[in-house]
Amino acid sequence: MAVEEAASLREQMSRARARIREMREMLLAANSLDHAADASIGDVDAVPLDRSELAPYLLALALDMCATQVPAERAADELLDVAQGSPMALLAARSLASALHKELPDDKRARLVVDLVTMAVRRARVEAFGGALT
Repeated sequence: MAVEEAASLREQMSRARARIREMREMLLAANSLDHAADASIGDVDAVPLDRSELAPYLLALALDMCATQVPAERAADELLDVAQGSPMALLAARSLASALHKELPDDKRARLVVDLVTMAVRRARVEAFGGALT
């Protein structure tokens, strides 16, 4: 009995640490966006240095748009706009969305978020590199 409780406690602590890391990533992304928004237009600081750090914010935005039933085309446009067309930022967000879907396989919105971010990744790839949508 004590061994099961200890294992359960370890699992709960592991999940809590993972949530803390995710929240930290989201906070860093939000701070980076705030810093970029406060910079003058054309200033080096006007764009986050590493666009992949936008991934947690993009995931949160995609979740919000799916929860509020924003049409997929408009939501993908919004994600592209926030990511400034960066396929890397969107790929990082898609990775987070896939991890969320893996944790919540029966959650329809988790699947919708993966689909939405995938649509945005495809559009960003076409905009950045050309080629047909597949």
